[in-house]
Amino acid sequence: MHSLKILFITSEEPNGDDIYFKGLKTILGDRIVEYPYKPIYHLRLEEGRLIGRDLDGNIVCEENAYGDLVSKGGMWRTMKYFCCMDDGRKYDYEKPPNFSDFDAIIVSSFSLGSNKIRRMLREGKFNKPIFVIDGFDEPLIKAIYFNKKVKKYFKREILLTPFVDRYYFLERCREYYRYHLRKWFIDRKLFDIDTVLFPAFKNVPKLKHLGLTIGLLNNDAYLTREKKIDISFIAYPSSRLRIKLYFFLKNYVKKRSGLTSFILLTGKFYNKEKVAIPHSKYAEIIASSKLSFAVQGAGFDTYRYWEIPFYGSTLVSQKPYIYIEDNFVDGESAIFFRSFKELERKLDYYLLKDKWEKICVNGREHFLKYHTYLHRARKILKTIEETL
Repeated sequence: MHSLKILFITSEEPNGDDIYFKGLKTILGDRIVEYPYKPIYHLRLEEGRLIGRDLDGNIVCEENAYGDLVSKGGMWRTMKYFCCMDDGRKYDYEKPPNFSDFDAIIVSSFSLGSNKIRRMLREGKFNKPIFVIDGFDEPLIKAIYFNKKVKKYFKREILLTPFVDRYYFLERCREYYRYHLRKWFIDRKLFDIDTVLFPAFKNVPKLKHLGLTIGLLNNDAYLTREKKIDISFIAYPSSRLRIKLYFFLKNYVKKRSGLTSFILLTGKFYNKEKVAIPHSKYAEIIASSKLSFAVQGAGFDTYRYWEIPFYGSTLVSQKPYIYIEDNFVDGESAIFFRSFKELERKLDYYLLKDKWEKICVNGREHFLKYHTYLHRARKILKTIEETL
């Protein structure tokens, strides 16, 4: 099993699909190769910090004081648990890969920003079965779906119903039309391999769900944290719901005397001190919280949704309107709400009456059973093996 040899087409900068490569690399070892060469997949420990170098040996990224990987010019940063250590195995990255050496090709949707990759796809250079991983926030399928070589299309944002949050729906419609207008005025064409075409629903042929996750397997270091914080919510204000939740929680804590909280929106308007929170501090806050919140941002599937149970807090989220395979169960391994009125009632019950502990334990166990990055990688491999 897992004797496949896979070529992973990616982008040069970090993206959300890096976590899937890490899982596949852990299982397949040298039977998976990325193209083009990506320094964060070949990190080395130098003088006590992680360093990523290009093929000429120049430093491209390095670990900062917060434990994040930051590009040399400061253009991007990514969490180090998305990355891979260099395993010493060599592949000739100086020339295009020989596709006949591989059984299948995985195309990260983020790679479609490269004109070179789009041209190779249009010209049929990828002459092996293709499996697309679409890690973008929008619940829309791209035109590469219709490429004859594409066998399966993995998507994290798959709608259960078209009748979702009105703000979310209208924002996506605006985004869709802005995209096509921009393509027309800049490229003078409306259709390309990365053009977004139609909504992703559960029963669309070739479509497979692939949720986000985090790149850690062991959470024992966080399980001993005393639950000093009753409620925590840390997020960037990338949706109206996050802003509404911020004010709701502030008001809820104010009305219930004796509650402790850590409630922070990291945008400049809400966080005037503009203090960056290192991921280690962020994880400590979640691990020390009885209840921690995750709601939709640019998309519904957020890293926070998975980080909260992993770090040992109780996940509180709006009821999902996207399909999530083996999702948490309301009242058993998470707390879901449809309105702030329902949320207030549930907070009074689970928090004030100390009914949250069992859900907290169940949520962590459920995550470790179904949702680590190795589970995501095994699903990809199983799908490829069953398809070929």
